[in-house]
Amino acid sequence: MSSAASGWPASRRRGRGVSAFHAFVLARSGEGRCSKLSGGGLRQQRAWARVEAQAPVEIGAPVVTLRGRQRVMVVPTVVPDGCRIRPDEACSTAAVLSAVSRALEISVEAFCSRSRVRSVVVGRRLALLIWARHLGRPAVQMARALGIAASTASELLAGASRQAQHLALEIASSAVLLRGSHERDQRRPR
Repeated sequence: MSSAASGWPASRRRGRGVSAFHAFVLARSGEGRCSKLSGGGLRQQRAWARVEAQAPVEIGAPVVTLRGRQRVMVVPTVVPDGCRIRPDEACSTAAVLSAVSRALEISVEAFCSRSRVRSVVVGRRLALLIWARHLGRPAVQMARALGIAASTASELLAGASRQAQHLALEIASSAVLLRGSHERDQRRPR
């Protein structure tokens, strides 16, 4: 619309808009920078997303959208192919150890002891297999629960036979420890 059609000279319209914007900026000059909108907290958000997912996920640039009448910041998450995300249900190391304990009929205390009896070592290996391979959790967490070093946990996982892997899957399935991870694998397109 031309200035002649609106009835206002161009200089008066532009002058009021510029002065109103200038007043708006001056009124908020002491507020400082909003870290959420400027990406100032992006490093902390990346770290938080990786801890929550327990996977090497990447997050995109935050986007502010409206949900109803409220502004919400949405951070898109990118998961690499073949990467396992932590199961939805809260599955603790104690739950895994008790499932292995019931299956092998050996006490949890024996798994956490310094014993090197073959059945106890097999139980530790099964607990580590369920925790690290089937649930996709860090083996270090189960190693702490068992009272063994991370290097020992790594050796136990590396030396796992197919029979042990199959038995770990059976124990986890029968104890319903894998419920969320199987459903998610079926939903994810391949």
